[in-house]
Amino acid sequence: MTGLSGGGRRGLGRAAGRGFRWPFWCAVSAVLALMSGCSDDPSLRERFPTQWKTCDELFGAERMGDVREMVGSDDLTFTNQALSVSDVTKGLQREALEPYDRARGFDEYDVCGLRGSRPFSSYVYWSAVSLREVSVPAGRWRAAGPDAYVADGTYVGRDVVLVFRCDVAGAKGKQEQVLLETRVGQVRAPKFTRTFHERLVVELARSVRDAVGCVNRPDIPDSLISGT
Repeated sequence: MTGLSGGGRRGLGRAAGRGFRWPFWCAVSAVLALMSGCSDDPSLRERFPTQWKTCDELFGAERMGDVREMVGSDDLTFTNQALSVSDVTKGLQREALEPYDRARGFDEYDVCGLRGSRPFSSYVYWSAVSLREVSVPAGRWRAAGPDAYVADGTYVGRDVVLVFRCDVAGAKGKQEQVLLETRVGQVRAPKFTRTFHERLVVELARSVRDAVGCVNRPDIPDSLISGT
């Protein structure tokens, strides 16, 4: 961006010295910019390099490309703070190993949020629910495989929420909470199907599981519908 800005200022100086040629070159530059798709504004990736990388690492670059397309708008922006996957991982591990502050509770990590003509949101945190609560057959949660549970849609609105047991190395059974929770909001777009939505949740859960290094290696199923 600095190079482009500097070049623009130098060009203005030369044109000003030649008088009548400035309007001509201004018009030509504008036409060329439109034809090439160039803009004075930096790209989303340039403006938010950390958020862009974190989203790609957690959901996959191709899948995030689909999400950005569904969110839409020329004014597309990231809404979450700049947190790397390492930042999120260290935070979750620290909470698992340090004494639990009941007044403060657990941190909620807004890992990838977008806003355009439609919003997209996703979060990771140590869950407030217990393993016993999610294991109740007639409760608000249902099993999605042997190690994961998904919340009923009427309970969480249009978000899909998945919890799974994650034992952190070094905690030695002293973890205040053992369930990690991943939550992904819905994008109100035709292509954002239930299958695609659940795939995002699965990818996020697997990425967090691997990054945190859950020693019990919980199984996150490919499908949250059948649990297989």
